Amino acid sequence: MTRFFSLFILILCGTTLSAQEKLKVTYEIHPFYEPAKKESMEVIAIPSLHVLLIEESESQYDYVPRINNSQKDPMSGTFATMESRVMGTLYKNTRTNELIEETMINSKPYLIKDDLPKIEWKITKELRAFEDFTAYKATAQLNDYEITAWYCPKLNYRTGPEKYWGLPGLILEVEEVLNYDDGGREGNHYKFISLETLESKEKIKIPTKGKVVTREEYTKEQKEYFDKMMEMYSDGVDKD
Repeated sequence: MTRFFSLFILILCGTTLSAQEKLKVTYEIHPFYEPAKKESMEVIAIPSLHVLLIEESESQYDYVPRINNSQKDPMSGTFATMESRVMGTLYKNTRTNELIEETMINSKPYLIKDDLPKIEWKITKELRAFEDFTAYKATAQLNDYEITAWYCPKLNYRTGPEKYWGLPGLILEVEEVLNYDDGGREGNHYKFISLETLESKEKIKIPTKGKVVTREEYTKEQKEYFDKMMEMYSDGVDKD
C-alpha cells in the first residue's frame, strides 16, 4: 500500500511543471472591432502569432511573422485591416516587477522601461479544459478594459501573454474588451495554441537597444509624432 501511494504521488507531481523548467508557449491573437452601427468601411481582423519563452521568473514575448492569407484586394479601398502585435521583444520579470518593451516611432527604436501593471484579479471557481490542462477563470479591470483570463495552477508560472501576469499559474487565454457608450466594442482575444518544454540553454533575452523612456514619455512622443503627421497631411490637402 505504501509503495502504491508513493507511486501515485510521483505521478501527480509529474503532471505539475515547476518554474525551473523552460517553456515555450504559442498564442494566436485575434483582434475584433464591433461598431454599434454598420459602417461603410469593412474592418478585417488579421490573427497574429506570438511566442512566450519562460524560465523561472523571466519571460520573453515575441511576434512571429507569417503569410497574410486575406482574400481582399488591397487596391479596392473599401476595407481596413487590424492586427495586434508587439513591435519587438517584450520582457517581463515577475520577481523584480520589471517590464521592458522594444518599440518604434517612425523607425526610431525606443525602449520602454516600466513596472509590471498592477492587476487586481478576481479569481472564480469556474473551470475550463485546455487540451490536457484544467484552467480557472479570473477577471479584472485594466485601463478601461474588461479582462477575462484563464490560468492553470499546475503550470507554476505567474506570467502570460503580452503584459498579463500575477495569477497563481500560467495564463493560457485572455480576452480584453473595451465597451463604448454607444454599444460598440473592440479588443483582443489571446488564444492558447501549444506548449512545450525546451532543452535549450539560451538565456531569456533582455532588450537593450533604443532610447530609454517611461510609458508616459513614450505616449507623449508618440502623440507629438502623430499630431505632426496629421498637420503635414492637412497642409498637403488642396483646400480650394
